[in-house]
Amino acid sequence: PYLFDPQQHNPTLATLPELSTLEVTSDPVGADVYLTQGQRRREYAGTTPFLQELKKGTYQIDVQKPAFRRSPGQKLNITEYGESYEIQPLVLKPIGIHGIVRDKNGSLPENLTALVKLDGVEIWRKEIGKDGSIHLNQIDEAWLKLDEVYEVVIIGKNLFFSEKISFTFRGFQDIDLLIPVIMDTTAPVIVKAEFSSSRIKPVENLLLSGDKSFFTLRVTDDELSKKESLGVKSVELSLGKKGTDQLLSLEPNKLVTSKNGEVTNSHSEYKFQYMIPENPDSIEEWFIAKVQLIDKGGNVRTYGPDEINITFSVCPSAISMAEILYDEEKYYEALEAFKLAKSNTDRGQYMVSLTHHKLNSKQKSLENFLQIEDPIPYMAGEKDSLPEIPREFANQLWRNYLDRLPDNLDDPNFFDLLAATAEKLNRSVDAELYRSYKEQYIANKQ
Repeated sequence: PYLFDPQQHNPTLATLPELSTLEVTSDPVGADVYLTQGQRRREYAGTTPFLQELKKGTYQIDVQKPAFRRSPGQKLNITEYGESYEIQPLVLKPIGIHGIVRDKNGSLPENLTALVKLDGVEIWRKEIGKDGSIHLNQIDEAWLKLDEVYEVVIIGKNLFFSEKISFTFRGFQDIDLLIPVIMDTTAPVIVKAEFSSSRIKPVENLLLSGDKSFFTLRVTDDELSKKESLGVKSVELSLGKKGTDQLLSLEPNKLVTSKNGEVTNSHSEYKFQYMIPENPDSIEEWFIAKVQLIDKGGNVRTYGPDEINITFSVCPSAISMAEILYDEEKYYEALEAFKLAKSNTDRGQYMVSLTHHKLNSKQKSLENFLQIEDPIPYMAGEKDSLPEIPREFANQLWRNYLDRLPDNLDDPNFFDLLAATAEKLNRSVDAELYRSYKEQYIANKQ
């Protein structure tokens, strides 16, 4: 362009100076560029990528874009004409939705998942981090649209309640959400634990090979029997054997239901079964070593043997079973156990005779003792694992032997029996007498 110089008589043409240029770029592109010159009002100038001529002056430059934070203003002084000015690319930070999940105690819950719904339809799902937070922005979530109303829902295995939170994405500032939840932290509990077995007689907690043992656990999901309880997921029971680290895990084979055919909300009964595979070499004492209850929320409660206190014994034979009952002074039950014995051994006959003696059945006690083929070791107390003959019973046998002596003068073993019985009764003179009779008998035979 040209101008007339009014100070010259002969007008001449003058050239205007070239204006300086300003280039502004942003990430992402398409951001609105705003210029503020001096004290003037901030004005829209265009969108990125931006290139425009500017006069000399001081400018404040910033950009903004929906769903992103406004960039910090950058100051620019244009002091010369014909220069090119370029602003360092402006990186815009996205507007975010930040959610914090906390329980009523302000604690961080675990194992939760956040859902976002639009018009009731799930459009996003993600597990909540260990810090209990969720973060959304339009760069990572293309579905996030301006002016839409979204609903945040929390789900989880042990979640008892979650408040539904809504937000509208305006795109000009961050949104902070506090999402309160209530966690179910009460694991199932055992209301009652019972033991039974297929062994009715003599007692059900002394078992032999082939016997079945049954364990019934009455379980509730929480101590208050809330109808809103999450429900029991599994019940695990392990048996232990005293003196070993052995654990035998059992699976429940029956869940008792209510009369209407549905599992009761307040209590459920779980039944376990174990069949004795074989008789052991010695008495084995078994017990419930551990019960683990798990609800659908993942809450776990574990019970040990001290809390349940259910035990039973596996016996190598009916005789050993009877001896246990004898030691426990359950004499009638002991006689029932002796009846289970497949053969009448000297040991069995001896214990039966003692049992009848305890029950004051003197004649039966005598009859059973007299059936022992070799009674001397029992009379002499040479069976360390067995109780000794009571003195009263020994006196009864002494009188019986004396009555039978005339018929057994030719039996040297009978003299040994008399000597052993005399020793039992502290009749040492009689004991020596019958030993001498035996020696004399043998000498006469020779």
